[in-house]
Amino acid sequence: MWGGRLSPDGRWLAYYRFETAGFDVYVTPFPEGGRRWLISEGGGRDPNWGPDGKEQYYRSGQRLVAARVDTTAGVRVLSRRLVIEPFRPPLYDDYDIHPDGRTLVLVRPAADLAGQVMLVVNELDEVERRDD
Repeated sequence: MWGGRLSPDGRWLAYYRFETAGFDVYVTPFPEGGRRWLISEGGGRDPNWGPDGKEQYYRSGQRLVAARVDTTAGVRVLSRRLVIEPFRPPLYDDYDIHPDGRTLVLVRPAADLAGQVMLVVNELDEVERRDD
């Protein structure tokens, strides 16, 4: 089990693990564990919760995917959507979703920035605008 992330309400733990066909993302109750629900479709890793706890983000190949989940009675995936492609954070789960739910934050090693800091604002808005 890798990449454990607690939901904003602290009731669910998202993680990924290697199964027969590759890595997949799961959610299990926290802290009791036990039953687990598959979130990713076609493989996934590096899970991250959206700020409202209703979306589970994960990497699938070079894509960032968001799965809309219902946690009222267990966990049920309602839908999935492609957030961005290509998505290549430098190290594992070096990304987060801003509390506004619309901004993606990436962490880059200092060597890649050559002593500079770059803040990208509204990257998801730009992706949506290009899709229209």
